[in-house]
Amino acid sequence: MKYLFNLHNVLCSAFILFVIYLLALLPAQFEVLDPVGKALEDFQLSDIVFTELRENPAAHEDIVLVNIKHLDRGTIGKQIDALNEHNPAIIGIDAFFKEKKDFENDFRLMLSLDATDSLVMVTKLLNPDEDGECFDSLQTSESQFIENAFSGYANFITSPGVFKTTREFAPHFCYKDTFALSFTSEIARLHAPEAFEYLMSRGNNEETINWRGNYKKFFSIDAEDVFDEDFDLSFIEGKIILMGFLGEREIGEPSLEDTFFTPLNEVTGGRSVPDMFGVTVHANILSQILDQDYINAIPDSINIIVALLLLYLNVSFFMWVGNHYKIYYDLITKSIQIVEVIILFGINLLALSVFSWKADFTIAIVAVLFCGDLTELYVGSLVDIGRKIRNKLFS
Repeated sequence: MKYLFNLHNVLCSAFILFVIYLLALLPAQFEVLDPVGKALEDFQLSDIVFTELRENPAAHEDIVLVNIKHLDRGTIGKQIDALNEHNPAIIGIDAFFKEKKDFENDFRLMLSLDATDSLVMVTKLLNPDEDGECFDSLQTSESQFIENAFSGYANFITSPGVFKTTREFAPHFCYKDTFALSFTSEIARLHAPEAFEYLMSRGNNEETINWRGNYKKFFSIDAEDVFDEDFDLSFIEGKIILMGFLGEREIGEPSLEDTFFTPLNEVTGGRSVPDMFGVTVHANILSQILDQDYINAIPDSINIIVALLLLYLNVSFFMWVGNHYKIYYDLITKSIQIVEVIILFGINLLALSVFSWKADFTIAIVAVLFCGDLTELYVGSLVDIGRKIRNKLFS
């Protein structure tokens, strides 16, 4: 028991945490010197689950995607009229009409939007405060296009770094002295109040996106098909139509316009081409809201407790090994570290792929990787240095 409960265990554990803290403060410029780190800086372990280890849930059958390409406003208006003939539940438009253009086309689009029974259009939150928690401006389409529309912001949460992968969404954001709903939250509020209330009752400022898949996972209609008399649109009755850019020449054509990196990207490191159109990201988010199918995050407090407990137990055991089996110290400690890291990775992957719980054992893994060598450094050098300093001070 003396190896489990003593002052040196506490001091050594504190020393290791201090070193990890200092490493976390290293300037970001050092990443320029590390091509591998730069390629993988936006990688998360959970990405493997979405791309390799699980079969993604089915997309909600009430969601239909419609490609608007770069059609002029008048033609988009004709698309809306053709869709309205089959009585969809809601039409959501993931596109801005920011200023007036050609009068004839603008007027045609305006009439079509006004004739839509349930219409949701995107906005964009602007000018966040220093903490990025509240916005003071809202960008909308030209007023003549939104008189008959509900609205929701299209802002996505993207991770910092080169590739800016989208992994989470915010159901609502602070806007001035109130709050604004996201594009998908507003659609859910209108179409499925119970699902919307459940989303709000979770009380999370951010939710992990429970990915369904790319546009092929949803009912998808290319721009010209809307006008094709042989294309039966009757199936869209009562469904949610999401209109947005899905490729210029054909639906799904690779593009850099309104596209985002997601965990479903087939390239893990060194990504160069974003893999999902913005309207498809909205479809994934809306699908999980309607299905009430969420990924729950293990609280940070639990992750920290696991890291501290594992660190302390390792330090205690490694000190015992150093005193009893010093010649085999590296063999024993390195073997244990490898096993522990594998177990932590396995728990992380299993929790997400099977139970839809997302854990973040990053601190625990880093602590495990460092504790062997730093414990040896503490015992072999720092204890003697501390003893000499103490003797000089009190002699």
